[in-house]
Amino acid sequence: MPVPDPDLGEVAPEVAAALASYAADASTYAEALAAVANTRLLLAMVEVPAGTFAEGEHHDHGHDDDSGHGHGHGHAPGGTAMAAVSIQRPDGRRGMLAFTGVEPLRRWDPAARPLPVTAREAAETALGDGAEALLVDLAGPVRLVVDGEDLEGVAGGWTLGRMGERSVWIRPAPE
Repeated sequence: MPVPDPDLGEVAPEVAAALASYAADASTYAEALAAVANTRLLLAMVEVPAGTFAEGEHHDHGHDDDSGHGHGHGHAPGGTAMAAVSIQRPDGRRGMLAFTGVEPLRRWDPAARPLPVTAREAAETALGDGAEALLVDLAGPVRLVVDGEDLEGVAGGWTLGRMGERSVWIRPAPE
């Protein structure tokens, strides 16, 4: 997993280059996806009052005319809880937020705290929370949406390969 050592929250240079290439040419999506799938991501964690939502419920935290929802973790009565943030579109589809580094996270919300995870863990968390996408670097500099088969492939730890001009997910052989 390409991450600067020690991990100071910087965007890995390979990831930054792949995303910049994707911003200039959308046909390089597979390369950007592969770079993101093999790096550390930061989940956006925000503080919410404890008791705002019960375990398994969602908390509103609005951004960009969408409503964000957090899945609560570690709260005590009368205190605060940290919640991973997802955005809900008007049609009801949700995407969990993840960031390639601290700077893109701060661009979205300076008060959000980073929770470092592998891309696979971020994708697994998104699917487990009922999200249909992983929204990477929502506030830029380059936004990448990982959904559908791509989200399942990242969550499954599959390998992204090429078949002609198409990208394909290769599942590991059953043991």
